[in-house]
Amino acid sequence: MKILICDNNPDDIHHLSHLLNEYCEYRQLVIQDIKICHHSNEVFRSIQDCDLLFLDVELDDENGIDIGMQIKTMNCRIRIIITSAFQDYLIAGYKINARRYLLKPIEKIEFFIEMDSIMNDYFKNQQGFYERTIQP
Repeated sequence: MKILICDNNPDDIHHLSHLLNEYCEYRQLVIQDIKICHHSNEVFRSIQDCDLLFLDVELDDENGIDIGMQIKTMNCRIRIIITSAFQDYLIAGYKINARRYLLKPIEKIEFFIEMDSIMNDYFKNQQGFYERTIQP
């Protein structure tokens, strides 16, 4: 799995990276690549090969929801998890089909639960034929 983190706060990036490493160690998973982006132009250059995007909603003068809408036209298979310190953007996350909405600071237990769901879906899709209407 290739992961992209788009955030402009170094503390939030460090915390999320730490949670990802803890999760992978706990589940004995290997992540192929984790890239960090601070601005939309970096995201658009890096998004093509990614499987999962952690997207902050407030990026200096940019809006993560707008970035997510553009990303969906470029790579419709990417899973997006919105991260924000504000609940105000929860409904807007549906516009980009965000898989999850995590409030900062992200709690470890909540993160692990959400990642289990994301990873379960990812591995099912990697196995070949998977029909969502048949499989629960």
